[in-house]
Amino acid sequence: MTEKQGMGVRSGSPTLASLVSMLSEKWLDWERQGIGPDQESIISAAAVGLVNEVWRDSPLESMHAGGGMRGKGPKDPEIFAESTALHTRAVQTLQSTDRFALLSFEDHVLDRHRPWAGGGRTLQEMGHGYLGAFTKHVKGRTNLLMTLNQDFGSAALHSYLIAKALFTGKHHKGMPSWPAIVSTVCDMIHDGDHEAWRDAEDYRQTMDSRPHGLQARADLRRVLVESPETLPLPVLEWLCTWRRGPMMAAVNHVGQLIDPPSTR
Repeated sequence: MTEKQGMGVRSGSPTLASLVSMLSEKWLDWERQGIGPDQESIISAAAVGLVNEVWRDSPLESMHAGGGMRGKGPKDPEIFAESTALHTRAVQTLQSTDRFALLSFEDHVLDRHRPWAGGGRTLQEMGHGYLGAFTKHVKGRTNLLMTLNQDFGSAALHSYLIAKALFTGKHHKGMPSWPAIVSTVCDMIHDGDHEAWRDAEDYRQTMDSRPHGLQARADLRRVLVESPETLPLPVLEWLCTWRRGPMMAAVNHVGQLIDPPSTR
């Protein structure tokens, strides 16, 4: 049996059935948040949950923290690029009529020699010391999701993954808030007085460090919405820099507008 981390869920258990029943009552609330009733927004949000469930919330964190065992673990921009590329793959997986599509997604994620988006390094290069645990995690999550889909149907699978996305990736690419985050990033780059900046010095220091590969505003907006993983790694690194990067500031700003403290 496979246990769902943090929720005490085991495949084939009554607990899983109870969770499915509980999540089935969430659809109206999710529609108010921009997920559904259209299939496109449902699949997009579920795909965020699929990436996080199978790939992101895993021993990948240990590979990333402190650079892993050899100091060669994935960096923030590599994780951002690969996660957005995997989102596209996850959408295709959830749209597929192939009952083994989740296994194909698993194979893609576990391919140790496949170059990642945003830099081209491989899992084999970055994951030394964690590959066994990572493989076990990915296979376990995939098995649970396949059981969920087989026993309860695709709507239950989607609801489970949407709940995951809202809990761990509410402002990721593929979620309703992403276009607003992208717009905020682009506005911040061209407006030092934007309220998302902490102060004028924050804007000055951030913009002084911007890479040469930063695209024109209209192009940057389009690429960030559609395929951020295609941006040069230095641009992704600048955007994702913890605390000072415009991406985190935009996420915090949009998050406060969508979900102010008084309503949390």
